[in-house]
Amino acid sequence: MNKFFTLAATLLLGSAVSYAGEYKVTANLTDEANGSWAIITNFDNGDKIDSVLVENSVAVFNGSIDTPIVARMSVGGERFSQFFIEEGAISINAEGNAIGSHLNDIWADFQGQVKVIYEDYQAAPTDSAKTEMFIRYEALLNKTRLENADNAVGFLLFVQNAYELTADEINAYIAEHPAFASSQRLAKVLNSIRAKESTSEGCQYIDFEVEGKRLSDYVGKGKYVLVDFFASWCGPCMRQVRVLKEVYNEYKDSDKLTILGVAVWDEPADTERAIAKEEIPWECIINAQSLPTDLYGIVGIPCIILISPDGTILSRDKQSEELVADIHEYVK
Repeated sequence: MNKFFTLAATLLLGSAVSYAGEYKVTANLTDEANGSWAIITNFDNGDKIDSVLVENSVAVFNGSIDTPIVARMSVGGERFSQFFIEEGAISINAEGNAIGSHLNDIWADFQGQVKVIYEDYQAAPTDSAKTEMFIRYEALLNKTRLENADNAVGFLLFVQNAYELTADEINAYIAEHPAFASSQRLAKVLNSIRAKESTSEGCQYIDFEVEGKRLSDYVGKGKYVLVDFFASWCGPCMRQVRVLKEVYNEYKDSDKLTILGVAVWDEPADTERAIAKEEIPWECIINAQSLPTDLYGIVGIPCIILISPDGTILSRDKQSEELVADIHEYVK
């Protein structure tokens, strides 16, 4: 059901339906925002579109647009809203939801229907009832995608699930919808998928170096290596640390398995505090940021990879019982 939690994903969208013209974006904020800078950026490339000072709990942006885009708004340095910029008067409420233009209204209606389905899913008394809710969601997703196949909403719905596709499937979509081929965000998705495919189970590991420490310092030394890509702020990562501690205690006196932590997308000081708090006993490479995640096509953490003594990736993207079962199968 993880798709329910990815509905806020957005990106720059070139659209076959043109809404070129003037726009006005009015964001209704709280009193605490007064005196802060409200900034809207292009989600596709990160370029700043405009910035205004919040006054009387309102931020107002005016401009012109040649093709619809999806923008991010931050207020006082904190992310506030993601919405379509297109011709028209766009209103954003205090929760960050946008209405008042064609694409924003389509998206708001879709999100509203998804919210109802998700609430029904949470209240469903049985697994079969939950499955029914998921089927409802899939039907709504497919219907909305088909109805908007040639505009920005349809492309958005494609991209938010694109990480589940293959590189060939992405390329086929681009061939069918050439107006979207210039999206930098889609190119990033495609590169990530290719990187994941080249580091999937059965492939050779890829070496990397962070502050003088290399992955090859651990792989190829006669032991299996279990690599845990994690961050201090990631709750699921910390839960898997407890699983890995059981594995560590089982193999720490043998010469079969080494565990290596690799901290990504994290501040080094926060990583160090988490290592101390969780009493992580294995070595960790810190401050790796996005270097290894780009190489391995990692888009979510924890990502745990088991590498054989000869450098072959044996297991990837498994957790808890599934992960432990793979470790026992290969290492024992």
